[in-house]
Formats: sequence, C-alpha cells, structure tokens
Amino acid sequence: AHEGVEVDDTDRGNDVDSLDEYHVKSTRTLFVGNLEKETTTQDLIEKFKPYGDIIDVDIKRQGASTAFAFVQYADIVSVVSAWRAMDGEHIGINKIKLGFGKSMPTCCVWTDSLPSDSNNRTLRAAMARYGEVTYCCVDRNRNKGLVYFTSYEDAQRCVNDIKMRPHFLKKKLQVDFASRECQTDFLDRMETTGQLRAHERPDESRVHKFRQQRSFDSFPEDGSP
Repeated sequence: AHEGVEVDDTDRGNDVDSLDEYHVKSTRTLFVGNLEKETTTQDLIEKFKPYGDIIDVDIKRQGASTAFAFVQYADIVSVVSAWRAMDGEHIGINKIKLGFGKSMPTCCVWTDSLPSDSNNRTLRAAMARYGEVTYCCVDRNRNKGLVYFTSYEDAQRCVNDIKMRPHFLKKKLQVDFASRECQTDFLDRMETTGQLRAHERPDESRVHKFRQQRSFDSFPEDGSP
C-alpha cells in the first residue's frame, strides 16, 4: 500500500529533530533504503519494533546488492520516533536511508489525535464537508478514527486539506490513507476492546478497496517513483 518515498533524510539534511507527526508528507509508513539484499522481515521487525506497533513489513529487492523496505506502523508518531532514533544507523554493514513512505490512496482515511469527546456521529458530520461518508468508526480509547468515503477523490481531498490545515475539530489532527492492514488492525482492536461487534464492521468489499497503481517493481532502488 505504498507508492515510494515522500521525504527522506537527504531532503531534511541534519534537521531530523524537527520532524513531527504533522509534517505535510507524514504517513504511518517508514521507508528504509540502502538495505543489504539479504535483509529479512524479521531483521527489520527486531530493529524497529521498539518504536511502535508494526502492522506490516514489505521488502523490495532490486539490483545486485541492495534492497529497500516499507515498515508500516499503526500510527505516525511511531514512524517519527523510529526515524529520529535510527537516523544515521547501520543495519548490517550498510548505513540506512530513512523517509516517509508514500501511501497508496484508498477510500478510507485514518485519523489520530481526535478530541476526547469525538464519536461516530460527530466525526462523520465533520468529514461530510469532503464528500459522502459511508461508514465512520471512532476508537474512543485511543482518540483515533476511520472514515470511509464513496470515492478516492473525496478521501484525497480530505487528506490533502487536513495535512495543509491540521487544526480541525478544535485540535491538530493527523491523517493518512488507511491501507488494508491498517483497517484490519484498527477494526480488530475495536472488537477486542468491546467498542465494535463483528456484525458492525464495514462491508469487506469496501474495507479492502484500493485504487489501482503501478507495481512496486517499477521503482528504482531508493524507492522513488
């Protein structure tokens, strides 16, 4: 559920400490470049799990000796923490290159840092300014939410607008497209904590609906489009 790299350490220079979860190109996915070709999923999980809940790791091997990967976390704060902690570090003999992974557009938008009094009704009403909302789910324990739109264009408009103007619903919000893994993880947590019953989950055909994009295999080794 990633297209490439949005912002990497070469773009930021030595200003990694200024990164935060409200960066206009921030996502829940950490791009990790310049990996040894033999790097495994377990290697990356061991390196990056101290910084947050990892919900997916996708390694892409291209060229004779290097690879790159997308480490998808449950939230953006974890990506920022991992980037700050691992900036300039090595995995094996290679010095890794870090960045925000570029999310693939979906009809579902993930939100974080919602006001504590948010609920399904208030979030749905607020997001309706961007288009028709078909389903909305708020995790009141974690102040996070999922919002399902009828079209990719509406979801894109929502993400773009809030990233440019994060003050929304009386607070600064974090937003990203919700991948298949993100949606499943979010809804599973809701069920586990008793905030959602199985029959209340959105239709599976919408949960796993993605816009068609070109294959990862067409990207160069640094993950750029």
